Amino acid sequence: MREIKFRGKSVDDGKWYYGLPYFSKDRMKSQIRYDISERGCTFVDVIPETISEFTGLKDKNGVEIYEGDIVKECGLRETWTLSSRDEFSERKHVITWCDYDLQWTGVLFQDDGDYEHDTRKLSFLNRKYTLEVIGNIHENKELLEEIK
Repeated sequence: MREIKFRGKSVDDGKWYYGLPYFSKDRMKSQIRYDISERGCTFVDVIPETISEFTGLKDKNGVEIYEGDIVKECGLRETWTLSSRDEFSERKHVITWCDYDLQWTGVLFQDDGDYEHDTRKLSFLNRKYTLEVIGNIHENKELLEEIK
């Protein structure tokens, strides 16, 4: 079973905090609860749009993959071989949740022939390729321009 946790970028210091989301009753304040122990927890105000869920997967460097991350294909895993349709390139995907399939997906925005605007299951991408987190949609908008 995967660990359920979230992250959010602080309103005050711009750092990422990891824990559980908390929303005030009037939805005027979004927070992340962290340092949770028997004695209590600490709250930090975060930018609501930056709250993202952990997918349960890590990249090739052990970095946790979150919703909104931008990942790059870095190579095929040893158990896979290229097909004629599947030339390897360092394609980039934005990690999103698919309500239709009820699973994490990597959305490919790169104009790449047959793969234009393709959506792949994150579990498939992680089995076939070694992936690397290269940024996220909140801090690295320039990467989104590169892959359009």
